[in-house]
Amino acid sequence: MMSLNLDSSTSGGLSSSPPTYRASILVSDNVNMFESIIRYLGGFIATYDVSDCKDARLLQKAIEVNDMAYASFDTPNRMPMTRWNPQKAVNRQQQLPEEFGIIAEMASASVEFTQFNVMDEQQSRTKLPGMWPVGVNAKAPDLTNEGQIVLGAMSDSVYEYLPEMYQLLGGAGETAQQYRRMYDYAMTTVIDHSLFGPMVEDKADILVTSSVGADGRMDSSGQHLGGSSQTAVYAYEDTPLDIMLEVLSMYDCSDLSECDYTREPGASPFSNMNDARYILRPEAIESVFHMYRITGDSTYQDKA
Repeated sequence: MMSLNLDSSTSGGLSSSPPTYRASILVSDNVNMFESIIRYLGGFIATYDVSDCKDARLLQKAIEVNDMAYASFDTPNRMPMTRWNPQKAVNRQQQLPEEFGIIAEMASASVEFTQFNVMDEQQSRTKLPGMWPVGVNAKAPDLTNEGQIVLGAMSDSVYEYLPEMYQLLGGAGETAQQYRRMYDYAMTTVIDHSLFGPMVEDKADILVTSSVGADGRMDSSGQHLGGSSQTAVYAYEDTPLDIMLEVLSMYDCSDLSECDYTREPGASPFSNMNDARYILRPEAIESVFHMYRITGDSTYQDKA
């Protein structure tokens, strides 16, 4: 982790000298394998791909990171460690998967390491069959606990990678079909149990994804995914700063259809602003980009 301290002398609110950056580095004994795989390994693979596979240096770096990342799967049950200690590995000390882990961290290596069998086996045995809870026990492994089930943060990449893997494999072969089957199952559950039509004044054709608690009840809060690209755009446009909140709640209609709603003058369009931060979530703009690439509709460029 690295933090930057900015020092500069000011006069009348303007900087009178170039800023001085002081970098401080916090060293951890453990490597965050989730971040290393999706950012470093994924970054090298993606950059190699967009270079038309011509820059061998990128491929070599991807192979180097890949070989090191394999070490995080060196566990008794082959479930990955999301926090790997290199020194313990050198000393041949056993390291185990997390007993209290996060589903997205465990499953987000699917593009780089095609292995989803445990998730496939337990998909029908969760509290909400078809979806997995945020918190999982990778040590057991047990992905069926009573925790919260969401499509947003700490779970989102699981559901993103299923269709990506199907596409990456060209839809051919048993493995590709496994990813499609898991995705179809998950999205059927999302449509039946997680989506709702929000009360909006202009009856906009949008849907919001909710979270489902351990008691099976739906919580009408949406996160950075918003439920769809259209919902994300709407949530951005309907805030004073044109920036969507990290977590927000909206009044829900009785079903997926629109309903009559009149907002009081000056009232917030949201029933609750659960988390008003903006922490640079890329998924919203990514979804708009994908919609433009799929449809060729120039209005998505304007929205972006």
